[in-house]
Amino acid sequence: MKKLFVAACSLFFIVSGAVQAETKPLDLTKVTCAELAKLDEYKAAVIMFWLDGYFSADGQPIIDFDGIGRVVDALGAQCDKNPSQTIFQAINNLGK
Repeated sequence: MKKLFVAACSLFFIVSGAVQAETKPLDLTKVTCAELAKLDEYKAAVIMFWLDGYFSADGQPIIDFDGIGRVVDALGAQCDKNPSQTIFQAINNLGK
């Protein structure tokens, strides 16, 4: 899952004009850890940033790279335990 952290950080270096292939909306409550691990780096990075914003929605315009890295590492460890769980189940199981 460190790959996800690297991918998340690299998102900032993607040229703003880069065009991604159009895809269908993705219901993140149904995506498993195994499916997340199979996504390309761009999509995985977008998901990690989205998750960070979703779970830390406090209205502050701050991004904590170290914090995201810790969450990615913890989520990766949790997903390694049970790749068939959804990423939301894995997040809910953090700290258990």
